[in-house]
Amino acid sequence: MFAKERLGHAGPVAFIIALINSFCYIVSERHMLFRHSKSDLFLWALLFVLFFFFATLALYGIERILRRKSEGRRILPAFLSLIDPPPLAVAAFLVLCWLPYLIIYAPGLMNYDTVNQILDALDGVAPVAFGFVEGQEEVNALLNAHHPVFVSLLFAAFVRLGMLLGHPSLGVLLCCIFQMCLLSACIAYTLRILKELDVPAAGRNLLTLFFGLFPFVGYYAITMLKNTIHSALYIPWLCLFFLACLRPQLFSNQRKAFFIVLSILLCLTQNTGIYLVLLSGLGLLLCAKESRKTTIAALISCSLLMFFLLPRILYPALNIYPGGKQEIYGTLFQQTAHYLRDYPEEITAEEKEAIAAVLDYDKITHVYATDTSDPVKATYNLHATKQERNAYLRTWAKMGLKHPGTYLQATFTICGPFFTIGSFLDIFRQIPSHDGVFAQIDHYFAPGVYEGFTETYYALEHIPGIDLFFEYVFYTVWLPSGAAYVIRKKIGNNTPLLLLPSVVNALFLIVSPMVYSRYALSLIFTTPILFVFARSLETRNHHP
Repeated sequence: MFAKERLGHAGPVAFIIALINSFCYIVSERHMLFRHSKSDLFLWALLFVLFFFFATLALYGIERILRRKSEGRRILPAFLSLIDPPPLAVAAFLVLCWLPYLIIYAPGLMNYDTVNQILDALDGVAPVAFGFVEGQEEVNALLNAHHPVFVSLLFAAFVRLGMLLGHPSLGVLLCCIFQMCLLSACIAYTLRILKELDVPAAGRNLLTLFFGLFPFVGYYAITMLKNTIHSALYIPWLCLFFLACLRPQLFSNQRKAFFIVLSILLCLTQNTGIYLVLLSGLGLLLCAKESRKTTIAALISCSLLMFFLLPRILYPALNIYPGGKQEIYGTLFQQTAHYLRDYPEEITAEEKEAIAAVLDYDKITHVYATDTSDPVKATYNLHATKQERNAYLRTWAKMGLKHPGTYLQATFTICGPFFTIGSFLDIFRQIPSHDGVFAQIDHYFAPGVYEGFTETYYALEHIPGIDLFFEYVFYTVWLPSGAAYVIRKKIGNNTPLLLLPSVVNALFLIVSPMVYSRYALSLIFTTPILFVFARSLETRNHHP
């Protein structure tokens, strides 16, 4: 039996976990929402009860671990406490762990976004706004800001270096080595900060083993990808955020400067970075008085850079085409398409006119897909005016008030797998074939070598017991919820602030154009850190 007091602590957290899991499963896997048949309601209720039971059981396990820790009893295996390696040794260990992936997939891995970024930077012809949709008009521009310009230039610089050294694939190899070194250095620096936050050697060594031996991390360490660069930088930024919250006396001038630099780099390496910095920074500004000057400096620097300097001065001066508005409205467009599919007879002439000014009205219901918003976004009118977009937004809001369930289903049918059981972490399998410089870039080994390694990965993620660590929900709901439960018990009212960056990243997943690991990479890399950090907190009230 659970003690009554423990159930009181665990109940609200277990309820939230069960609600998120059951709701997202029903919508994404069964495409059911607000149906009223007895069988549908029974399934929903059954799932909720099952998730609530297992969540409560897991939280009770955490409770027992915390009690063992408070009694001074060992929790982790003794060998994890035997060594306390310096940061350089940790970084070297991680690179050695990831090196086999680089050798097997040499010169590395990438996706089509990276291919398009590099070609965009090399050929000087940028498809307009949406980026790389066949049939769209083109402009002569240095770059297209649909993808982060900073990362596009970085990747292209490595490919150019490879060409100077004799072959472009050498540039890909050097970039992947750079990524491995960057990621390992960020992790090693973070573990050093965690040591100052009183995380014991056993917890830090456990994290080192996770990053070194978990195959998913090895794959993304050698994948030439904007999300890998961004997520690597996010790891130390998050721990500096913790430092500013709980130990401002350790937030030295050097670290304050590094926090500001990392904030800027987060904005430059992913288009959502500015919103992560702003939303998290506002929480830090309100709750962490000792760090307010640093927070204000970071917020002002990032805002000036992303909202003024780049779009208004540097992009026009360097002939860089701005990214399209449809990325911001992608989820709204998907909701509109779903509404038109389900309630075409309810659309008024005025609503049709407002939608048609922004999207291809006759096309969107035909290209609509339940698992991605990209086909609908691709019909966006690149020449839509601000007034037309505002008229569309008013129409979108009015339609949503009539059928809010339709909007929820359109959204969570896409993002639901991020937050429920049964959806596994994806990896990239090879370098995509393409024209131009990529006609010269291919893997060093025959496909049979790396394809066999890929199949081993997918077989591993379905082994019972191990499969838990390969599911999105483990990193997006379960670990963060467990960390929230622990932090709430230990330090009380500061819980929302410490969880704020993770919550913001989870909100980004809700508006993702599809379910893929790269969108959740920041959470996958950092929620194990968050949980180990939470478990190591002393039970006392901090007052940032």
